[in-house]
Amino acid sequence: MRTYVVFFLLFSICVHAQDRTYTQMYYLDFHQEKDSLFNWYISRDKTQGVVMHDTTVMKNNKHPLGIFQQCLWNVHFPINVNVCQNVLLPRTHNASYAKLTLHCKGQNLYRAYMIGTALDYKGEAMATDTVFLIEDNDWQAYSCVVPLKGSVMLNIQIEVRGNYDKIPQKLLLDHLDVQLDSCSLDRFAVQDSYGDRDLLIENPFPLSFDTEKEYSQIKLLGKSKVLALGETFHGSASMTKVATDIMKYQILHNHCKLILLERPITQWLTLNRYVQGDDSVCPDSLLFADKFPLGQELKEFMLWLRSYNKTSGKKVGLYGIDIEMIDKDEVYWL
Repeated sequence: MRTYVVFFLLFSICVHAQDRTYTQMYYLDFHQEKDSLFNWYISRDKTQGVVMHDTTVMKNNKHPLGIFQQCLWNVHFPINVNVCQNVLLPRTHNASYAKLTLHCKGQNLYRAYMIGTALDYKGEAMATDTVFLIEDNDWQAYSCVVPLKGSVMLNIQIEVRGNYDKIPQKLLLDHLDVQLDSCSLDRFAVQDSYGDRDLLIENPFPLSFDTEKEYSQIKLLGKSKVLALGETFHGSASMTKVATDIMKYQILHNHCKLILLERPITQWLTLNRYVQGDDSVCPDSLLFADKFPLGQELKEFMLWLRSYNKTSGKKVGLYGIDIEMIDKDEVYWL
């Protein structure tokens, strides 16, 4: 029986902490891990810009993360980038507010601001606050204060817009401090889950995924024509690794011939050509593109799939299903 895998990035309030601090868990210092440039979520709605670490600058013994304008065909496009992160609050806190302080500096920006929003366990906004990031070539700290009554999660957004007639444009991000009342968030133990408000899952099956035999115990993998894989937290390397391992298992054992990802249609039409074996597609400009950065686990899966398709009688297709507006710089992917 032929199967299909759909990999969605689902929202819930369950996080596996693995003895990390909140800064490490949620990349609040914007650090680089392995080959992944960025571990916040980047909105793809008419995004223009490059997100990468600025290796020419050192701040606090590391390279700050930079949001830069994009240059194609010798044309400089103004920055239009939104990035966000969801932080699950510690279950034990009784704070009345969260203070968010962003350390950054900008150049030639039309506007930039940080928005903090407190969410309840249903994902509904309870309170919000905004701070404008004033253009300044010196490092500055900007703060907003968000009431926390009835909230279990913080949504943090950084939105950047560049001037149309000025270059160069950039916003450098050093780190984000989060305080609950007057206590640093890192003083709390990172939340494993949110107790009795976890997702309700029927017949859960504990797995270690140390060996391929673990997957054979999931009966749904062998009898489902369409399999949807969800992720409880954006940017989790361990969850993406499990998802890609399941995809490999389905391809090798259950005749899976089509994989759909919550990724932009335009970019992934070209990436599918790459995994199909098209040698004219350059992996350096596509697999590791700055505009839609991929995690290391997904990169490794795509390289594995390209290798598999070379010897397979019927190749596996890999497509994006995220519908976005196609503007002039997205024609590049076609």
